[in-house]
Amino acid sequence: MNKGEKFQYELINISHYYKERKVLDIPYFAVEKGKIYAIVGPNGSGKTTLLHIMSGLTSPTKGCVYFEGKPIYPCSNNGIKINKHATLLIQNSYLFNCTVRKNIEYGLKVRKIPKKLRKSIVFQLLKELDIEKLEKRPAKELSGGEVQLVALARALAVNPKALLLDEPTSGIDSKHEKKLLNILIDINRKRKTTIIFTTHNLHQAFAIADKIFSLTDGHICHQLNLKL
Repeated sequence: MNKGEKFQYELINISHYYKERKVLDIPYFAVEKGKIYAIVGPNGSGKTTLLHIMSGLTSPTKGCVYFEGKPIYPCSNNGIKINKHATLLIQNSYLFNCTVRKNIEYGLKVRKIPKKLRKSIVFQLLKELDIEKLEKRPAKELSGGEVQLVALARALAVNPKALLLDEPTSGIDSKHEKKLLNILIDINRKRKTTIIFTTHNLHQAFAIADKIFSLTDGHICHQLNLKL
């Protein structure tokens, strides 16, 4: 088995600076396909920056990033466009000022997916995430927990190989928190989607992750394997 068959991501000698301040210093970090990873650490530890690098939003100051064995950074002729394969769900997700259905459909329209197939995908996601009753609701009328579920559905609509989530339950009530975590487990099992999420909540990490990494001051300090 080559590295591309085993690993979703490999990060090698990654460092990142904001002006003169080093916020990430990671000699090596690998993510296996089809597993759930939790990255825990306090605010300011570098968690969000790490996800932004893995999603393609930010280029590292130094180092190499590979996705399924192909380079994201530095760019090369045999590299890939990571936004076609990985989706990032940020804290306090933003929805467009339209209905829930149109929000979920957005990425499919951008990719010029035929209308009939778009409709089928949206219907399936509404059902899978148990948000059918929200289909025709304007996004501006949703609660914080509902917004996160709709944003998750929108991210899943394009069927990413990897789903990156930055503090996915931040600011939502306990009911929606439990529902969202259960959905992530279900997505991982049924779709085999690799899931990487950041959190400062150790309980969440232990509840759903296969592996937990601790990030402190930009350094990965500990690794804990929960499911072998």
